[in-house]
Amino acid sequence: MPRNEAYNIPHNQVRMFQKAAKQLANGPYDCPNCGKKQLLILIDKKNKVASVSCPSCGLQQPLKYAPVFQGVDYYNKFIDNYKRQ
Repeated sequence: MPRNEAYNIPHNQVRMFQKAAKQLANGPYDCPNCGKKQLLILIDKKNKVASVSCPSCGLQQPLKYAPVFQGVDYYNKFIDNYKRQ
């Protein structure tokens, strides 16, 4: 592809990619047990507890709260723990 064509990307397509990446960081998350995209990550900063639960299959796991973690970090930690079991 010539260099000129690489810079002729329509501006609205770039925005679409940014929204998709932002949405991926905040969810939806796949449940490893049932496969549905209904996995909830609840963070209680007051009690310093994070919990992961799936309303469709009932899978639940409490996680240790870390103030620097975001939702995707808790999801990765949950998946690691689920694969170990």
